[in-house]
Amino acid sequence: MRILGIGSGLFLLCLLWSISIFVWLLTGRAKAPYTSLGPLILLVSTCITTFLLLIPRSPVDEKLVDYPENGKSFFLTQITDWMHFWRILIIFVNVIAAIAGSTKC
Repeated sequence: MRILGIGSGLFLLCLLWSISIFVWLLTGRAKAPYTSLGPLILLVSTCITTFLLLIPRSPVDEKLVDYPENGKSFFLTQITDWMHFWRILIIFVNVIAAIAGSTKC
């Protein structure tokens, strides 16, 4: 499903990070047992985002390949990943944000 050319995964990530930042802000000045909930939620969101970014998004192209010497044919599956650089960049930014968020000022 696409809305304005944007897939449902991006909406899922926006919702996930909105909730995570909201919980982080709410628990930032809470009492001792609840203070660690914010960074934990951000860490979980980073892990979920990393997992979702590693799922291939390009369609699978299947081509029928014939081999005349043995008379057999099979489907050659090729998975293309044209967004690899952008995924790595987002993972890098998430790691930097997690490190910066875990430090105490």
